Amino acid sequence: MITHEPTVFIVDDDAAVLDSLTLMIEQAGISVQSFAHADAFLSAYHPDFFGCIIIDVKMPGMDGLRLQEELTW
Repeated sequence: MITHEPTVFIVDDDAAVLDSLTLMIEQAGISVQSFAHADAFLSAYHPDFFGCIIIDVKMPGMDGLRLQEELTW
C-alpha cells in the first residue's frame, strides 16, 4: 500500500521493542507500519513512501546497515 500520509516505519526483530515503539508512536497520533524483518519491509516498500524509518541495526538475515544500503540504491 502506497501511503502519502507521514508514517513511521519500524523494522525490528525483537517483538517487544516493535510492539512498544508502535504503541508509543500510535498514541502520539502518528501513522505506523511495523515489520519484523528487513525482507518484509522491502517487500512492502515503495519509493513514494513519505515518512521516516526506525531500523534495528542487529537483526538476523539482513541487518539494519544492509537494509539502509538497499534503500539508497
